[in-house]
Amino acid sequence: MMQAAGVSVEDRGRVLARNATQARLLLPSSLRSMPALVPCVQALVALLHSQSADQDLEAPITQLSQALAVLKNTKPSASNSSRFVRAAVALGMPVQELPGGVIQYGHGQRGRWLDSSFTDETPLVSTQLARDKTRAASLLRMAGLPVPAHQRASTVEQALRIASQLGYPVVVKPASLYGGVGVASGLHNSKEVTAAFQFSQRHSKDTLVEKHVDGRDYRLVVFQDELILAIERVPGSITGDGVHTVQQLLEQLNADPRRGTDAHALLQQVTMDD
Repeated sequence: MMQAAGVSVEDRGRVLARNATQARLLLPSSLRSMPALVPCVQALVALLHSQSADQDLEAPITQLSQALAVLKNTKPSASNSSRFVRAAVALGMPVQELPGGVIQYGHGQRGRWLDSSFTDETPLVSTQLARDKTRAASLLRMAGLPVPAHQRASTVEQALRIASQLGYPVVVKPASLYGGVGVASGLHNSKEVTAAFQFSQRHSKDTLVEKHVDGRDYRLVVFQDELILAIERVPGSITGDGVHTVQQLLEQLNADPRRGTDAHALLQQVTMDD
């Protein structure tokens, strides 16, 4: 049932005891999902009763569908959490969910708290600075590192003026979001900047216009002052072969079982846009 709703669980349900009229089941759940799981079980039992009594199934099926939709909304928004839990279970490490979706790994004084990839030792000030692109860029400049020029824009007219001053191509993006949300890069004219500004404003009213710099995109993972992982991030794309249409090539790309539509997918589906 949890899998049907797309909610990740690291244990399997099983039958603990049963007789001719009753059964006792173990259903794995998280604190976040438990209140929504109970109506799902009740709806499933009602469906089974209706089926055994040869009654109309439309009402219990609708009830179960609605309950599953509510359960689906209890999925954690951060994909890191489920992967960390999966790794901890594989290592035999105790895992406990705390209120607010925070996960405790281990017990007692050696237990550690993680909210996605944020730990109980992640510095608050550093996190705040990293999520403000203009302040983070200022710190990098102070350290002597090259950072693209940028300015904040509150109107389309201001964004166009900044783009002209910086020189095309430019990037338009929210100044305080992360994860690539609302970002449009490689903009070469006022029409593209206008559309990108409107797109960014739908996610945040704090918009940044920045000089575009070509290059390769890497994510570096540092743990306890040691670089443990480097990933090159390559945008999903297709290359024409002179035979198939763009739509056919996209369908071939998206046939990869690693590609999905939610935050937990290893790769994302690539869709047709403007």
